[in-house]
Amino acid sequence: CSCSKSQCLQLYCECLSKGKFCGDHCACDDCYNTTEHDQEGGIRLESIRYILSRKPDALTEEMRAHAHEGGWEPPAKTPKKAPKAPRKADRKIPVRSAAAKTVAKAKHARAKSGTKAKGGTKAKAVAAPKLLEEDESSEEEQVTVIPFSTDEFPQLTLDESSDYTDLATAFKKPLFDDPSRPLEIAYSQRLAASNERKRAQKKKNDILVEYKKVKAKFQEKKLELSLANEEVKGHSQKVGVWTRKVFDLELDEPCQWNTNLKKLREYKDEHGKLPPSSKKAIDEDQKPLCAWLDRIRGQRNMEEREDDSEDTPKEKFEKKHNKNKKFIRDYPHRLESLAKLGVVWESRPVNKWETMFGKLLEYQQEQGTLRFPTDEQCAATGDEGLISLQKWVKGQVLNNRYGKNRNPAQIKRLVDIGFDFEKWYAKPGKARRSKGEKVESVDVDDRKMPAKEESNDVEMKVGESEVV
Repeated sequence: CSCSKSQCLQLYCECLSKGKFCGDHCACDDCYNTTEHDQEGGIRLESIRYILSRKPDALTEEMRAHAHEGGWEPPAKTPKKAPKAPRKADRKIPVRSAAAKTVAKAKHARAKSGTKAKGGTKAKAVAAPKLLEEDESSEEEQVTVIPFSTDEFPQLTLDESSDYTDLATAFKKPLFDDPSRPLEIAYSQRLAASNERKRAQKKKNDILVEYKKVKAKFQEKKLELSLANEEVKGHSQKVGVWTRKVFDLELDEPCQWNTNLKKLREYKDEHGKLPPSSKKAIDEDQKPLCAWLDRIRGQRNMEEREDDSEDTPKEKFEKKHNKNKKFIRDYPHRLESLAKLGVVWESRPVNKWETMFGKLLEYQQEQGTLRFPTDEQCAATGDEGLISLQKWVKGQVLNNRYGKNRNPAQIKRLVDIGFDFEKWYAKPGKARRSKGEKVESVDVDDRKMPAKEESNDVEMKVGESEVV
């Protein structure tokens, strides 16, 4: 790590966060992340316990176990201030702090070190140390590049097929003071390339300095974000607790809706099931409750259809945020109370069609055909699955013949599996129609299919109950 102000006691210290002690490999200053401060009462152990009191999941498992040694437990109230260690008397001044940026700071640094400025009393700012490679000066050497031609000096042809980057810092100084012409050219070309490398290295060093500043700032912001997330989580828990309490109290408030909910619970406890629809209700006393439950179901199904509609986002937003209208989806605790009693909402149309189509494929695989018995034959079997599937297939046939909102994609899928819209009964009959006569009915196994003139009524029934 390279901590300079936190004494390596904060969570963003790379060594402390990983459960390690600082050592010679670190560039930190005034460090307390050592074994001597990790005993009971030591500042390192106290800092670890402070971090765990604010964020129990932080640090490693070994550090959490070490913090709980001696029977320590996180306090009920989180401490507001972190433990601080005194600055060490023998604290080392960071290397970069010697690079004073003003004349006054330069004077002060030399006064403490007992040195004087060269060339008089006027002090000059000390240049900041550079992150240069070992045994290489940062100053560029003056050089006159000698041009050449490989035709004249073929021995100067370079071999760039191999990697010689490890030799970039191997050359120290020329071996010959009076070299031959080819070697003199090589000296000048190498020195020119070395100067360009130094300029690139200086650029890299500047970027590294900026990178370390940004990295330190990033670690600070990362810690701040972690603490902010914990704060938001705590407030969210508090809001959720109060929301649950509000929901429970709203369901206990005296109103017609809660009265009907109470009656529905009593009916379920007495009969073991939910009441039927208002059309099938026999008892006159039950009809108001059945009608209320039908309205709730209808309202919920209508809201789901609105969500699936092709309205623009603006139109959907205006519908959902209509202040003059109450939507049951805005009160999830009411939906939850009905769901606990077993109230089931209408299946989404696409899902229902897919479900029945899957059952049709199973029927084809089991029976080896896509033809179905008549209504009476299906009813005689007592198989509810077969009755439901035959009813759905009949609806698809009617919709294909007379429906205005036919779905070409669904029709194509039925045709692709071999379904015949004209011969879907087990023993199809023949249509009786004389030339010039009006079509009154079509006989199929002694059953009458509706004439085309009755298609309006068929569409209404199909659209409401059979076809999706």
